[in-house]
Amino acid sequence: MGVAHQSLEFYAALSESASKHAAEKLELARETTRRALDQTCALYAELKRLHERRSRAAWKAAFEALLAESYMPDGVEVNLSFSGDQSSIHKPVKMQVFLAMREAVRNALRHSGCLCLGITL
Repeated sequence: MGVAHQSLEFYAALSESASKHAAEKLELARETTRRALDQTCALYAELKRLHERRSRAAWKAAFEALLAESYMPDGVEVNLSFSGDQSSIHKPVKMQVFLAMREAVRNALRHSGCLCLGITL
């Protein structure tokens, strides 16, 4: 959203003096806001699924489902392990841990080229 806002500010500043450059900034703002909207909708849907899952299954099942739903490149091994008593963790904390771990898994798969992904909670 920051990129979109900045692009719109540039558009406003350049619209009269450099219309071609201003039009490029306007198009960048359009693309950026569309992606942000799509990501927001996807996050809402995922949070809704997580909430439904949380009421039906344990935390471990939610992580296993996350891994099953994530795009796993061929040959990537995933090890998921838990220790300790998760019953003492408050639900809002569980939600934040899940969201952070979801992003970590996505980043690892997207940027590392790893062949083994280990998750220990």
